[in-house]
Amino acid sequence: MKPTAKSAALVFLGGALGTWGRWFIAEASQNLLVTTNEFAHYDQVLAATIVMLFAVNLLGAGFLGFSNNYSRWQSDLQRAFWGIGFAGGFTTMSGVALWMYHRSFSPDAIALTIAMFALGIWAYRLGAKWAR
Repeated sequence: MKPTAKSAALVFLGGALGTWGRWFIAEASQNLLVTTNEFAHYDQVLAATIVMLFAVNLLGAGFLGFSNNYSRWQSDLQRAFWGIGFAGGFTTMSGVALWMYHRSFSPDAIALTIAMFALGIWAYRLGAKWAR
C-alpha cells in the first residue's frame, strides 16, 4: 500500500476508535476488579491490569485475524482502517512491555506473557477461520 493522505487519515481514525475501545475495557476492568476505595490495594490494580491486557490483546488478535481474511475488507483503505488503525490502536503490546518492565521480568510475568502470545496466535487463527 502506498501511503496517501486518505490512508493516513483512515489509520488515524481507526486508531482513535481502537484506542477508545481499549480505554473502555481498561475502565471496565478497573470498575469490576478494584474496590471503590481511593487507596485500592496494589494486587487489585495489578489483577485488573492483567485482565485488561489479556482482553484487549486476545480480542485484538482475533479481530486482526478476522479483518485480514474477511473478503469484503481486502482493499488497501479498509485494511488501513481496520487492520493497521483499529487493531493497532486497540491492542497494546507496549502495555505488556511496560508491565514486564515493572515486574522486573519475574517468572510469573514471563509465564503470563508467553501465555498471552500463545493465546493471541490462537485468537488470530480463530478470527481468520471465522472470516471465511
